[in-house]
Amino acid sequence: MTNPTNTSPPQSATEDPESDTVDVQVFRAINVGTAGYVYVDMADGQSNVRHFVAAGIAYPCVGKRVRVTGTTATNITVLR
Repeated sequence: MTNPTNTSPPQSATEDPESDTVDVQVFRAINVGTAGYVYVDMADGQSNVRHFVAAGIAYPCVGKRVRVTGTTATNITVLR
C-alpha cells in the first residue's frame, strides 16, 4: 500500500463505526446517508467534537472515534 497524503483519495472505508468506547483506525473523512450531527473524538485528542455532516458529502475530519451518544446522522461511513 502506498503512503496516503491528506490530498490523496481515500483508500479504505468502515461502515457503521459508531461506539462510545472503541476507537477505529484514524480516518480523514466522514460520509453519511442521512444528514445530521456526528460527534467525533479527534485524532489530536479533542473529545466529543460536534460536526454537522450533509448527506452524500465526504466531510473532511481527522478522527479516531465516532460516538453513538448525540449522533443524529445515520448510515455513517468513515474514509481513510
